[in-house]
Amino acid sequence: MKNRMNLLLLATFLAVSLFTGCASTPPVDEEVLAMSVTERESDARKMADAYMNAFMKSFRDNDFELFRSILSPQKQKSFTPEMFRTMRESSLKEQGKLKSAEYALSLDKAIFRTFVWKLSYEKEGVDQETILRDFLFFVRIGKTDENTFSVAGAGFCL
Repeated sequence: MKNRMNLLLLATFLAVSLFTGCASTPPVDEEVLAMSVTERESDARKMADAYMNAFMKSFRDNDFELFRSILSPQKQKSFTPEMFRTMRESSLKEQGKLKSAEYALSLDKAIFRTFVWKLSYEKEGVDQETILRDFLFFVRIGKTDENTFSVAGAGFCL
């Protein structure tokens, strides 16, 4: 039981430390601009959807390079295939297989928008019973200049 808790804590730590601070474009020194309603509803959502699809596909297909591509350039330099393998194996052991992902809601701020998905996992328990678990996963999109959006953070909501 203690081993399980340690693995769960390790997986949580890795997920939080790897997903926060993700970015698709380099930061701009200019002040962050407010998003229009249209941008918040379309452009930012498209970027969040693309991030989420790559995240889920990389875990499903065991694709290190795809997962690495959604990390910030700084994190890409230090993230190794072994780290991905450990994180993926820990996730499969503790959470099980991802069965579905359902877009849940978005939280609006003037300079960024947080998109939230409900991820449903399934695994087999010790007595062969099916265990269903739901988790929330967020992707935060910000506007860095007039026409550029970036992923400001992503991860499981604890």
